[in-house]
Amino acid sequence: MNLERKLFNSIKKVTAILTLGAVLAGCQPSVSSKSGDSNDDEPEITHPPTTNPTEDEYDYTTTTREIVSKTIEAIIGGSIEVTDVTSYLFGTKLTIPNGALSSNTEISVGEVDNPPELPDGLNYIGSAINFEPDGINFNNPITIQIPYQDNFRSDAGISDDSNLKLYSYDKSSQNWEEINITSLDTTNNIITAEINHFSYYAITGLSSMPPSDLGIPLPGDLLYTQGVIGGDARFNYSWMPGHVGIYVGEKNYSIGLASGEVKSFGKYNVVEALLDGVQFSYYNIPNVTETFESSLKSFSGNNMFMGAREPKNFALTSQQRETIVNYLESQIGKPYAKKQTALAFYGMLRGSLVKGPDSFNCVGLAEKAYELAGINDGEGLTTYNQEEEGITSSTGICLAALTPAEHYNSTRPASGKSSGDSQSPALVLEKIVFSSNRDGNWDIYSMNSDSSNIQRLTTNSSDEKFPRLSFDKNKIVFISNETGYDNIYLMDADGASPRNLMNIKSNLKHPSWSINDELAFVNNSIICFMEDINQSNSMARIGGSESNEYPSFAPSGRGIVFVRTISSNWEIYKAQDILNNPSPIRVTYGEAGATNFSPKYSHDGNKIAFCSLRKDGSYYNYDIYVMDADGSNGRRLTTDSSADSSPLWSIDGSRIFFESERDGNKEIYVMNADGTNQINLTNNPAEDSFK
Repeated sequence: MNLERKLFNSIKKVTAILTLGAVLAGCQPSVSSKSGDSNDDEPEITHPPTTNPTEDEYDYTTTTREIVSKTIEAIIGGSIEVTDVTSYLFGTKLTIPNGALSSNTEISVGEVDNPPELPDGLNYIGSAINFEPDGINFNNPITIQIPYQDNFRSDAGISDDSNLKLYSYDKSSQNWEEINITSLDTTNNIITAEINHFSYYAITGLSSMPPSDLGIPLPGDLLYTQGVIGGDARFNYSWMPGHVGIYVGEKNYSIGLASGEVKSFGKYNVVEALLDGVQFSYYNIPNVTETFESSLKSFSGNNMFMGAREPKNFALTSQQRETIVNYLESQIGKPYAKKQTALAFYGMLRGSLVKGPDSFNCVGLAEKAYELAGINDGEGLTTYNQEEEGITSSTGICLAALTPAEHYNSTRPASGKSSGDSQSPALVLEKIVFSSNRDGNWDIYSMNSDSSNIQRLTTNSSDEKFPRLSFDKNKIVFISNETGYDNIYLMDADGASPRNLMNIKSNLKHPSWSINDELAFVNNSIICFMEDINQSNSMARIGGSESNEYPSFAPSGRGIVFVRTISSNWEIYKAQDILNNPSPIRVTYGEAGATNFSPKYSHDGNKIAFCSLRKDGSYYNYDIYVMDADGSNGRRLTTDSSADSSPLWSIDGSRIFFESERDGNKEIYVMNADGTNQINLTNNPAEDSFK
């Protein structure tokens, strides 16, 4: 049995949490990506992964866990109901009339792990329920009420309530049989039936009606294929999304050879994570003047294309689309999250396990790209809470999963449009961290980018400065002088679990995160690199006779930008790879005495914001500037006579945060990326700073 079939069948046999994620098996890792029929001459373009995680074996034995039990007196009867909101059986109720039992009986309701496989063509809605004791005979039928959720139904590919069925499992014959539903309450989502024996019961259904509006994609839009029921193309495809890739535009793949020759390998237009890793592929995607019905038929093979999708609540900006595409292309060659995807139960499908930085499944790759583009306050299409320990608002049921269906339900058919870049961008809330002496000494604080929800994260008597939030928003590095030296510390994003990373007798500064949780920092004017924050060791990478300061990672890979002394100037340099190719390239060429510092890449990697002391007009002043990543098109954004410094890009690239002394003390400000609409966020008499 191949991995795709094995995963799909295991998910069908697991709890509601995994059933919600059943569509992940439809990530179609075993389906090769082929070009469309009209483009058979175009080569398939793939990048093999650099590593190949081994699949963890999983015990598929059916087991049960009792959730609630109660002794029912035969002469009186009674009811038993699951009231535990953390169970996916919450709301399940069994009503026993008087006289139905021959004797007083302890009855239990339990969850089923890895329930028996359903007949071909059926999917679990929720999962199986175990009623015990087995083999008991009722004098009269008893009533069961089983709730279900709309998202369970839709994620399993069931288009409406009319397709729901109730099945019971005969443990002796090991067969499923359909049970008559006496009542289907579509308002409260409850199925009621009368039963005459105890066993496993499950709500099931099947619908093979994919949407008809296929959408028109722009780079950055999601592409979906239908899931395969049972992992076998002999059976009907379901409308449920089974695999997702991202359209990156029509591109040509070529490389420059040492001889100077350019070798072309063909076209590509989709980046996706399949079983052989993150790769780019070519599919017959039409331009906006063609119809999808007659065109894109080969995405993941077998004419399963469901359409192109974009976020439901707003259109992506061109900057966000560029960020998504750049990130996707930087991850090509990373392996498929086979090992993580095969993990069972609550570990399976979690966002942190399938969206890198080391390996990805299809939905994890898309989610990470959307997070970095600033979608949903940088949380992507599925919130961190839903991915890891999500609790639904209505039932409290845990939905710790990240599935293509969750993405699909957060999107709409792609419109082929971007939001206008000329308009003032809507505020995208995100978390930022800064240092302040508002409570006596310098401590680390966090707040939302609209200045709301300010929280103090450190409370030491020492000074904590230079806070930097990791790309995944889970960790903060900062500088503390608690030991008498300025050392690098690490803590959780809420301030918990602080620890000294280096603990050396040297003054360190300017920590910077890479997207892969690596660190760069400065030790005695030498830029150092820490590949693993858990090992707490580092290596000097960029030094020499010059002073080097303010390293900052590019949004992908190990490229950095930093400043270096040249004669009397501080100029901006960049290195392609701090570990393997640290040879610096000069970016700025200022007049004598010019000072540039605090360079920061935008999240799409195309621009660099920085602070500069240079003569603009009749005076020298510290102001915020922005330039293209190659040093061209430099332009000044702030013109206040007070010092403006320490720029920091918003996730979606529409704004720049910075600190300013224009109010007589340091404050945190924000402005549009073109320098307009400058707003004071902290606005208090203390000092607030990014350094």
